[in-house]
Amino acid sequence: MISITAVLACGARPASASAARAKLVVPDSLVQAAVVPSDAARLASHYADDAVLMPVAEPIVEGRTAIRAEWQHVFGSPGLANSARVVAVEASSAGDLGHTRGTYTSPMRGPDGQPIVEQGKWVSVWKRQADGQWRIVVDIYNTDSTPPIHAPSRATPVQFSRSEPCPPPSAFPGRPYFDFQVDKAAVYTGKDSVPIRPIEQRMSRPYPSDFALAQFIVDSLGVPVPGTLKLLIHPKGLSREDVLLALVDWRYQPARVAECRVPQLVQTPLRWK
Repeated sequence: MISITAVLACGARPASASAARAKLVVPDSLVQAAVVPSDAARLASHYADDAVLMPVAEPIVEGRTAIRAEWQHVFGSPGLANSARVVAVEASSAGDLGHTRGTYTSPMRGPDGQPIVEQGKWVSVWKRQADGQWRIVVDIYNTDSTPPIHAPSRATPVQFSRSEPCPPPSAFPGRPYFDFQVDKAAVYTGKDSVPIRPIEQRMSRPYPSDFALAQFIVDSLGVPVPGTLKLLIHPKGLSREDVLLALVDWRYQPARVAECRVPQLVQTPLRWK
C-alpha cells in the first residue's frame, strides 16, 4: 500500500520504531479483513478492553463489548459494503505506541431504498499490550461531507410543519424526542425469545429485586443506538455488557410525529433470564 512506501521514504527511524511499524501492519490488515465481511466479533477482538470508539454523529462508545455492539449496529445498515485504504502507518521510538490512518468508501441503501455512498476518513491509535499484542485504544472516523443517513448534530429535536412532506432521517438532529413530544411512541416489535428484552409495561414501586430499567435512543428506522445505552436500575447478575449484546437484536416500530418517523429516547423495563 502507498502508506508503507510513503512513510519509509520520509527518512531513517530508530530500529525499535521501524520494527514496531512492521509489526503494526499485520493487525491493521486483520482489522480491514474483519470489516469487509461485517464480522463485528472479529473486529472487536482487535480493540483493548478499555478502548474508546468515536463514531459519526453518535456518542462516544467505551469498552470492547460496547464497541462490538456498535459495529454490529453499523454493519446492520441495509446493503452496506465497505472498502478502506491505509495511507499512513507510524510507531513511536519506544515501539509500544502507533497509529494508522486512511480513507473509506461505504456504499449502502438509504431509508428510501435508493443507493447512497458515504465517504470518509479514520485514525486508529494502537498500543502494544502486556501480552505483546497490538490493540486499538482510540478509534475515530468521520465523513467528508454531511453523512447521508446519520444525524448532523445533537442540538434539539428538529421542528417541521405537519403539512409538509416528512424530512429524511439525515435532517433530524441527533438529540431525540421524548415520549411526551411524539404522537406515537416507539414500540418494541422484536422477538420474545431473546434472553434479555424490553417489556412494554410500567412497574409500580417498590420494584422487585430483579427489576432492571434501561434507557437508550431508538433511531427513526426503529433501531436502538448501542452507544446511548444506560442502565438506570440493574440487579446483581445483569451487566451493561449483557444488555448491549442483546440490544443489537432489538427492533422497534419507530416513534412518529404526525406521519413522520423520528428518533426517541426510550426508557423501558427489561425482562431477563
